[in-house]
This record gives sequence, C-alpha cells and structure tokens, in this order.
Amino acid sequence: MEARVYSNGEIDKNFYFRYKQNKKAYSIKIGKYPQISLADAIEKANRFNSILVLVKF
Repeated sequence: MEARVYSNGEIDKNFYFRYKQNKKAYSIKIGKYPQISLADAIEKANRFNSILVLVKF
C-alpha cells in the first residue's frame, strides 16, 4: 500500500503490485483504498504473481 499526502492535505491511498523484470522495476495499480479491501488486494497481487511465474520473466 502506498499513501501520498498532497500539499492541500488530501491523502491518496492505493494498492500496487510491484515486480522486477530484467533489473527494471514495474508497478501495477491494483486499486484505491477503501474501494478495494486489503484481502482483495492481496488476492489480486497473488494472481499477478501467478501469471508472472507462468510467463517466467
């Protein structure tokens, strides 16, 4: 989860799936909290990880 605080006081909370391919970092936004729960974010991250294992980057 990443939380960003902006100068106007607004807080933005998002879940990301992060991975590396060929020494380069990537991130995929899973969703915004609280629209997506922690459990759902973990489930989606596990699915992304399974796909990466199948593709074998």
